[in-house]
Amino acid sequence: MIRNFRSIENSYIENFAEMEDRGDHIIFWDEKLPDMYAFNCILVKENINMATIESFVADRLDQAISNRQDFLNIIIHPELEITEILKERFIGMGFKIQTNLYMKLSDNKLGSIKGNKNCVVVRAGSEKEYEDGQRLDIKTSINADMPAEFAMEKSLRKKEVFQQKNSRLLSYLCYYQDISIGKCELYMKDEYAKIEDFDVLDNYQRKGFGTAMLEKMISDALESGKKYIYLITGKADTPREMYEKTGFEIIGEEVELFCSKK
Repeated sequence: MIRNFRSIENSYIENFAEMEDRGDHIIFWDEKLPDMYAFNCILVKENINMATIESFVADRLDQAISNRQDFLNIIIHPELEITEILKERFIGMGFKIQTNLYMKLSDNKLGSIKGNKNCVVVRAGSEKEYEDGQRLDIKTSINADMPAEFAMEKSLRKKEVFQQKNSRLLSYLCYYQDISIGKCELYMKDEYAKIEDFDVLDNYQRKGFGTAMLEKMISDALESGKKYIYLITGKADTPREMYEKTGFEIIGEEVELFCSKK
């Protein structure tokens, strides 16, 4: 089943990026936002010969250095098991390693924690709502130490995709006292709904606003007939605890390798 979730991930990236399948790996690139790590990456597919994966990664790194790339982001398919010894070798090459957790909503039901009833969660549809989402995206990105200019470029790129006709990628906003304090994305395709880019302003965290957004998106996904609702979070990320309490369970994990000139 995890293979199907990874396929949805690939489809999500294609909202922003071009894709080239080279047999045992896929290359994604976004000409409009070439510095966005998530949209300019390599996916090592599940059919690669595991005996060659170390040399494959080393070759990609050599190419990146020769081409004077600013960064290299390699995602290893969640069906592939990466040993601790292999991770150490990747670290020795200069990569930072992140473990991404695939978390699926168990039985499509939220846990016992309830969302804050004093907020309003909406699916963006008006220009004002898209602009509110853009401003909030810039603010949360800068708070996460992203350079301001790039944060603006990223938010414009996202807004462009949200506003495309018949876009499968939807923007959600949480308003409290008429102020936008949280935002998230919902991507729906086939039987799947993916929750992505979840943020609540620091002063409003742990007050039920995030759960309120989850409730709204899950309700909309179920009304649309989606059978599998999931998200991906870093193994060490703080929101993981909230997701577990609200009914999400880990169904798989993948290794992501990253290195940059900086």
